[in-house]
Amino acid sequence: MTKNGHIYHGYKTTSLGIFPQEWEVKQIRDIAKVVTGSTPPTNDDTYWGSEYLFVTPTDIGDAKYITDTERKLSLKGFSASRKLPQGSILFTCIGSTIGKMGIAPIDLTSNQQINAIICNEINIEFLFYRLLYQRNRIRLLAGEQAVPIINKSAFEKIQLVIPPIEEQKKIVAILSEWDKAIELQTKLIEKQELRKRALMQRLLTGRVRLNGHCGIWRKVKLNNFCERVIRRNSSNNKNVMTISAQKGFVNQTDFFSKTIASENLDNYIFVKKDEFCYNKSYSNGYPMGVIKRLQEVNEAVVTTLYICFKLKKMQT
Repeated sequence: MTKNGHIYHGYKTTSLGIFPQEWEVKQIRDIAKVVTGSTPPTNDDTYWGSEYLFVTPTDIGDAKYITDTERKLSLKGFSASRKLPQGSILFTCIGSTIGKMGIAPIDLTSNQQINAIICNEINIEFLFYRLLYQRNRIRLLAGEQAVPIINKSAFEKIQLVIPPIEEQKKIVAILSEWDKAIELQTKLIEKQELRKRALMQRLLTGRVRLNGHCGIWRKVKLNNFCERVIRRNSSNNKNVMTISAQKGFVNQTDFFSKTIASENLDNYIFVKKDEFCYNKSYSNGYPMGVIKRLQEVNEAVVTTLYICFKLKKMQT
């Protein structure tokens, strides 16, 4: 610690700042093995199934552990992929998702946008918290480029300040208690969301009527208050998005682990924030397809297989 420019006894100056004497500066490669994920052939359905988790950046959220993924592998796909052991820390290293993190609770696989850190000389959860705390600085390593990326070599050389193992465990114990409190609060919010959904179902179907309202509901066609969006991508927007039933609009590269759009995007549909797209394809739990509203970004382009529409301007 410092006071009036002086360093207190028991602390030292390192390349990363002032820390206790017992803490050491180490590179990730000194304390763990870094493995980059891989993707099985996406055009062969036999590699894909429902048995093994296949992690992409869109599957990593705010939770510490990754418990589910939108796409999964069959035994054949899992056997052909680079396996990441239980306890691996997954860190996204490309694009706008750089810094998304999660811990593997079981053996699983990931795509090549993710580096997996396989720990050997450090507490797994401590390393997770250390990277979480430091990830804004880590993002700067990607630099200013069209597609930001931190390659495996640069990632392995990232410096971290590491305390002795017993102190690591005590730090983890304190931070884990805070995680539990946050998780409890999140579950309470989710319960409220479920209650709201049930209330919406009752109100929006007319099963429950409000005081003073007893008129008969009538059916109207969507085009009474909406209009189709058919504008083409004349501005050469390259933000190609896919509509996911679970996650809404998702960058296509993040979802499929590669670009499947045409090189020429002129005929794609250009959609703006708050406009809607209908993906007619079947998805688990959505047998009739799914409608999503673009809220993640201001502009995007989507395939002409989607039906896009927006609200008409109401006359006043």
